[in-house]
Amino acid sequence: MKEAGRNTRRAVAGAKATEAALTIATRNADAAAAQVLGQLRAWLAFEAVDEQLITDSVVNDEPVKNGLGFVISWKNSGGTPASNVRCYSRFAVALKTVAEIPPFSDKGVAYEAAGLIPHGLEYFTEPFILDDKNTHLFRTQKLRVILYSIIRYNDGYSSPPTPENERVSEVCLEAFHAGGTEKRKGVERETITYKQIGPQNRMS
Repeated sequence: MKEAGRNTRRAVAGAKATEAALTIATRNADAAAAQVLGQLRAWLAFEAVDEQLITDSVVNDEPVKNGLGFVISWKNSGGTPASNVRCYSRFAVALKTVAEIPPFSDKGVAYEAAGLIPHGLEYFTEPFILDDKNTHLFRTQKLRVILYSIIRYNDGYSSPPTPENERVSEVCLEAFHAGGTEKRKGVERETITYKQIGPQNRMS
């Protein structure tokens, strides 16, 4: 009887060990699948900001002859095309004495449709244009310039693609003018740097 009891306890212990091993194996398999999915799915990530000298444009019915434009680029760094891509971008300016910039909102706004962005390709926003007056204030370090862009898309693995499982990336940057110029890619450019600010910086 004692031997039978020992055998029963051994069998129960063995069953529990097997169950634990299966649980660990399942978790490892799930983690491996999630890692593979993370490598294969589309990822739209903030790439850079490019500046443009604006010499022939109009802002608020005023001609712009010596302004600056800012273009944000997003890049699909994943392994799958991003589909149903929509982007909304805005900027704000304030004097340097203003410490807080209200958060940007995309509630009820019209997004710009970008369609499909294949792996490795970029999407560029329309330029944010500073008029001549604000450009002068920015160049003399008297103006804060805040750039914001949010992009929504489907990653190729969420099926069916719905608003509930869409991916969202957003970036909020403050631009800083150093007051001089520098050579970038062989071209003399104004020295402008960017810093992510606030909570509106994420990728999902």
